[in-house]
Amino acid sequence: MLRKVSLIMICLLAVVFIWDAPIQAQSSFDTENYELQLEIVKSDASFGDTQIVSRDSEVPLGWVVIEYNIHTKTIKNMNGAPFGYTQTTCIQSPIPWNWVILESDQYTRVIKNISSGPFGHTEIISQESRVPSWWVIIEYNKHTKTIKNMNGAPFGYTQTTCIQSSTPWDWVILESNEYTRVIKNITGAPLGYTEIISRDSPYPSGWVVISYEEKTKTIKYIGS
Repeated sequence: MLRKVSLIMICLLAVVFIWDAPIQAQSSFDTENYELQLEIVKSDASFGDTQIVSRDSEVPLGWVVIEYNIHTKTIKNMNGAPFGYTQTTCIQSPIPWNWVILESDQYTRVIKNISSGPFGHTEIISQESRVPSWWVIIEYNKHTKTIKNMNGAPFGYTQTTCIQSSTPWDWVILESNEYTRVIKNITGAPLGYTEIISRDSPYPSGWVVISYEEKTKTIKYIGS
């Protein structure tokens, strides 16, 4: 009887060990991966550096996923990429701020860094891509759209945009129709300057409305 009880206890311990081993292994991997993430965040990683991390790990800001495996993924640091740099990423990868999608398929995307681009620079991007701040849409096609950088435009500069385009901060809408808008940069206006804009146009802080017409209103700059 004693031998039978001992045999049962040995079998139970073996089951517990077999059951617990994968859990301990996964726990160890998760701990190592967490420590790895702390190293990535704390270290001065250079542009282009790659790192293999757990498949379910969060991706640090400015990094992209370039390869997936069963339990891991490879990420790459895009922080510090030069203007115009392109990178192929996995379709599930986050896209860094001020990067755009050029094209994509079922599994991958090609993205491009257009931050710090010069005023007036245009770029043809995928329809699915977001448009960075200070860029406007000037043309739509079936699968693409053309965007233009308005950052750095001089006072008084006007631009025709697609109706779906957002209007940059401190710009006003002069007129619009079913498909397009004409917008104007009024940043840097002298004190007392007036501008006739569309009645539904927003206007910046420091400006006041001094008169209304049927489709327009006149605003005046009185200082911020």
